[in-house]
Amino acid sequence: MTLSGAASASTTADASGNYTFTGLANGGYTVTPSKAGFVFTPASQPVTVNSANVSGINFTIQTAPTGLAIDVNLSVDQPSTSTTTVTSPTFSTAAGK
Repeated sequence: MTLSGAASASTTADASGNYTFTGLANGGYTVTPSKAGFVFTPASQPVTVNSANVSGINFTIQTAPTGLAIDVNLSVDQPSTSTTTVTSPTFSTAAGK
């Protein structure tokens, strides 16, 4: 968690997602969460400190979407003046189908 604005600070959330910034002066701040491989909603939130603790600044976390990879092979028939024959060897199956 990163704090910016009237002062700057960073802290780590515990296993339950709780976090604290201490010793802040009154003023406007922005809290921004980050963790590699994850997306947060909202991306950041404004906070105003006015002589009291502020709570309820919550975020939703989801794994980051992965890109879709597609392999494409493109082939084009070329005009030919000769005939090509493809021959397959004789084969048989054990099941009779």
